[in-house]
Amino acid sequence: MSEELTANKQEPPKRNYWLHRITGGRNAFPTAKMLLENGYLSIGWADFSCEGFVKDVQDNGIDEAINNHAKSKQENSNWAFARNRWSLWRFIKEMKAGDYVVVPTWKTFSIYEIEDDRVLTNQSFSLKECSKELPKFDGTYLRDEQNNVIDLGFYRKVKEVKSNILREDYADPKLVSRLKMRQTNALLPEEISKLVEETKQRCITNQPINLHKSITDEAVQIIFNKIKDITTPEKLEHLIQWYFESLGARSAKITAKNILPKEKGDVDILAYFDTLKLVVMVQAKRHDNTTDKWAVEQIILASENLEISEDYSKVLWVISTCEEFSEDTENLACEKDVRLINGYELARMILEKGIGGLNL
Repeated sequence: MSEELTANKQEPPKRNYWLHRITGGRNAFPTAKMLLENGYLSIGWADFSCEGFVKDVQDNGIDEAINNHAKSKQENSNWAFARNRWSLWRFIKEMKAGDYVVVPTWKTFSIYEIEDDRVLTNQSFSLKECSKELPKFDGTYLRDEQNNVIDLGFYRKVKEVKSNILREDYADPKLVSRLKMRQTNALLPEEISKLVEETKQRCITNQPINLHKSITDEAVQIIFNKIKDITTPEKLEHLIQWYFESLGARSAKITAKNILPKEKGDVDILAYFDTLKLVVMVQAKRHDNTTDKWAVEQIILASENLEISEDYSKVLWVISTCEEFSEDTENLACEKDVRLINGYELARMILEKGIGGLNL
């Protein structure tokens, strides 16, 4: 090969790997999920959704585009200069055709490839070729059946690479940790990008990381189903009481329902571990689907108002038979150091402890 041909030879463009959450803004998740199933990745920022804004971002940057849009609408845009505006910048400007996008969901994640460089808005978006129709469009916003604004404003065409990959079966712990990142999107470093590829191949060839893990997960699902099918709120409290007693708690008490006035919180179980000088305060919820932040607020108030010996440190738990906790619940629990345990984790705890002596 001549030197001229060697000099003109171009390397194929590098593929970037992104993490992107599809939660969007107000009332957005159900629509965002439907769109992704039909081949469209989405993000919020509906107030800025127009073709001119996309071009302005691409030509002049996110800050100038926000200012120009606000001036054209004669609106105050100070709120739009929060740090998460860079998520919109990445979505519009930095994500390119051929890039892979990792989308986390509950217990799983999926990988998509961006098909082209066009960024669609509410002005240009259409689902004519898809199996479902968009919610109604009022000329500016998408709206749900109750006429509430759906805060989605920008869209990228994607194709599925691999969907619904079980995190715990196929993903390296470092990748699982990165999937818990709370910001809307981010460019994944090379180390994590390689783990995404390895996980994809592992899933395609049906080679889970750990056979023990696979067997355990099946057992956890069975226990979780039994907990939901059999336990009443009272039985759930007794199950948690048994769990703490089996761990060696000196005392695991189911509290009286009127132990505190309603405005001062609520606690269902108090488990005392004398050796550790520790008391675990538990709020127990027999819920399906999702548990909201009220449970966290109750246990926080109870910890502030219930008299506990100064010799003991307090640990706050919320145990629910739900499948997941709402985002605001997770945020509050993180802020106030409250441990959240959903139905699956409770089932795993019971499995690991063993059911000898369980008589409920």
